[in-house]
Amino acid sequence: MAAMPRMTDQTSSLTIRASIKCAAQFACFAWLLQGAATYAQSTAQADAAVIALEQQNCEAATDALNKGMANNEPKSFFIAGQLFEHGICLKTDPARSASVYERAALLGDAASARSLALLHARGAGVPQSYKEAGRWYAVMRGEKKGAETLNAESYATADAMAKTYVQAVHDLAEQRMAYPREATAAKVTGKVRVRFDPRTGAANVISSSDNTGQSMTHVGPNKRLFERSLLAGYDDAVKTLPKPSIPDTADYSTEHEAKFERVPGGASGSYDYQLRR
Repeated sequence: MAAMPRMTDQTSSLTIRASIKCAAQFACFAWLLQGAATYAQSTAQADAAVIALEQQNCEAATDALNKGMANNEPKSFFIAGQLFEHGICLKTDPARSASVYERAALLGDAASARSLALLHARGAGVPQSYKEAGRWYAVMRGEKKGAETLNAESYATADAMAKTYVQAVHDLAEQRMAYPREATAAKVTGKVRVRFDPRTGAANVISSSDNTGQSMTHVGPNKRLFERSLLAGYDDAVKTLPKPSIPDTADYSTEHEAKFERVPGGASGSYDYQLRR
């Protein structure tokens, strides 16, 4: 296993500001980290890092994460992986992102296992492999733990790789989405359910509703904006991920639900919007 990464390659404040479009994005990123790492036990160092990110204090954030990783805290490894993957505070480095995700996944963090699976599916920082992606998705679901993750052969069958591909398409489509800016004024939160067919590469909307469970028809054009935004993510995912052989012996079409939620956007009280699983 790779040595524990020491996060000393911080970019300058000027570079960080140049790569962040607005202060709200820092706050939103920290908020999303809190939600995505719910599988891992919250720790003082990881929580301190999230607070530092909300304050745009990269030095404090990386200092807290280094302390947390020294204590083998899964959530600290997960957050470090997110910083490396998305280029927040640190230079984008998908290979180092994969390394820290693996440390957290082996410590039982499902969010890190999911992120690592998607890196393998994409071939980002690691060789592209649905076999490897499949075993980390198994860790995410709690089916494999510890040393059991070292054997990926059971995920090398055509059936297993087709299922892994479908999962990766759903995850990547979700990762690439953002709340439609044209709908910001309505401040609508809700969810859209999509069915994806890996043979044709088509994603079709099954249903959409607001956060009360009611149909989104009352928000008029915003309903279509949400649906188009999500479907565009599926188009992007299909173009990005190599398609494996899909066996004719089963129907691999599956449904997936994505949620649009309002996210606090900083001290001004403004709001940014993200797509959350």
